[in-house]
Amino acid sequence: MTIIKWMRKKLWRLEKFENESMRTGIRLESTARKKCESLLKEHVNQNYTIKETGLWKNPKFPQMACSPDGLITLPGEQTKLLEIKVLTVLNQTSGEEICNSEEEDNPEGDNPQEEENNPQKAKTNKKKLQPVNPEKFEEEMTPEQKRRFYLKRNNEGDVVLKTSHAYNYQIQMSLNILELSECILCVFSETGCRLVTVEYDQSFWEEKRERLLQKHREILIPEAILGKTKRWLPPCELIYSKFHEDPEDPYFENDS
Repeated sequence: MTIIKWMRKKLWRLEKFENESMRTGIRLESTARKKCESLLKEHVNQNYTIKETGLWKNPKFPQMACSPDGLITLPGEQTKLLEIKVLTVLNQTSGEEICNSEEEDNPEGDNPQEEENNPQKAKTNKKKLQPVNPEKFEEEMTPEQKRRFYLKRNNEGDVVLKTSHAYNYQIQMSLNILELSECILCVFSETGCRLVTVEYDQSFWEEKRERLLQKHREILIPEAILGKTKRWLPPCELIYSKFHEDPEDPYFENDS
């Protein structure tokens, strides 16, 4: 995606996009949240609760914000972040045989005479595929699906989130904004649910955060004023120079 298209989509909301996976995620988010709370109560501690929340910002870096899917609380313990991902990848070996779309065109039942006169409308059998069960993704996904999936099994045998995946960047930023140390990633589908713990990685995220803040200062702020990408023009980039610093401003104390 070019920077012009990114700005039009993310900053100006001009390039709207929605697909079936997104709609499924919205539809099942509440169900996934309830299932996560149920699993925590059943297998960890019955006093766990999940609270829905809204937009969060941190005054240390107000340029960033996040909207968690929930906050997991337990009396006497630090709050945990909840991130829900609804899995819509289909299990290519699942399902039962069903009739093709011709059945939907004739909800009142078969018409043998019509099929006899028009063999092309005769129904054929195919499988209605089910979503992959996150608990069994290693058995149910194809090699290509597993390569593209955001979970993997590490050398210790634990299922973890791939650090290179965009979801890890999202979670690390949210943990940093809320100043939390741990996230429960709930991977949910209509066939199962898996909970994965993701810990805050300060050394990983702080360098990424500084680069994002730099881009915010040098590209996003000028674009918010000039709006060049709305006219399909490349954004203006204002390179930050240290001579603008106010030596008494604590913002610059840690700059080298």
